[in-house]
Amino acid sequence: MEQRPEEVAKMNYKMNYIDRLKEKESILSVGLDPIIEKIPIKDKTNKGIEKTIFSFFKNIIEAIDGENIPIGAVKPNIPYYEQYGFEGLRALKKVIELAKGKDHIVILDAKRGDIAKTNAVYAKAIFDFWEVDAVTVNPFLGSDSLQPFFEYCKKGKGIYILTKTSNPSSSEFQDPMKIAQMINKHYTPGIGSVIGATFPGELKRITKAFKQPVPLLIPGIGAQAGSLEAVPKERIHRIHATSSIIYAYEKDENGSSDYVGAALKEIRLLNSQIGKIQESG
Repeated sequence: MEQRPEEVAKMNYKMNYIDRLKEKESILSVGLDPIIEKIPIKDKTNKGIEKTIFSFFKNIIEAIDGENIPIGAVKPNIPYYEQYGFEGLRALKKVIELAKGKDHIVILDAKRGDIAKTNAVYAKAIFDFWEVDAVTVNPFLGSDSLQPFFEYCKKGKGIYILTKTSNPSSSEFQDPMKIAQMINKHYTPGIGSVIGATFPGELKRITKAFKQPVPLLIPGIGAQAGSLEAVPKERIHRIHATSSIIYAYEKDENGSSDYVGAALKEIRLLNSQIGKIQESG
């Protein structure tokens, strides 16, 4: 029997994702990070920043749905919108509302991390104002600081705890195994982990350290040249790419500005590559 929307809302984040996966059949997460200089829309000055950003992502999202191309989630990165002030933030609100209206899971890449009292305010803003499904969080201040986010997991929301990020100098301070131990200790459905595909050895090692299948958000695929082959075969994970998708038109040798067509082509390619790897596992 098909579940009603209110029943789905009562699920924990992990169950909700698995339920949608049966329909979407993709674990690809598409980044929605605006860089005005790269958006090939004419008359941007007259259109304004808010409308330019929203039009850019609206055209991509509607084309994805119009051509029935499966994706697992969308992930806007909040500072890319904040840099444009209130116009950027208004655009973000519209992008989130559009994506959720199209039944896409929305992960807000905010990397929030502070003492518990402040994180409670962050969590309220993220889940009650922005109304996203999940958020990335920073564990640097310890497990007690994450308690407000754990509470939202009990309400059906999701968090992805930074465990091993994809940037080159991440090893200077990060201790992935300690963070994995913390996740094991405090795990509740809705808690996930961020592990970059740019460190395939660490990806395998950390995944094995989890006592249960913790959902992963795996950035670094595409422009950062992370390893798809190292990604665990479980379908509860999300493999993430941003620039290689939304700015794929830049790779066109003929100088075409068909950003929508180029993005769809890249999504199809990544879905195909991911599918082949999963089938081989």
